[in-house]
Amino acid sequence: MTDNSIKEINRQYELADINFDSRLWNHDLAPIKIASRVWTKWTMMTLWEAMIISIPAYMLESSLIGNGMNIWQAVTTIALGNIIVLIPMALIAHPDPKYGFHSLFL
Repeated sequence: MTDNSIKEINRQYELADINFDSRLWNHDLAPIKIASRVWTKWTMMTLWEAMIISIPAYMLESSLIGNGMNIWQAVTTIALGNIIVLIPMALIAHPDPKYGFHSLFL
């Protein structure tokens, strides 16, 4: 690839239209065009919140309480676990909006 095949708009990068003749190339897995990138940091935060506020989290918390923890210990344990998971999730997802990657496929 040459420098002419990469466009930069508002600190976001996009590949120019390149014809790949490979069986491994798929338009569903290709980087997303800048005009189609509509997610913001608030969308990402909402997705993360929806993942942590779920029935399995409540079930885990209730089982911790049932096994002898008080409510604040159980809530703190769940919150700490979610923060620990948030760090690698944020590091993996950071280049997605900038380069148009699909983090689900990484």
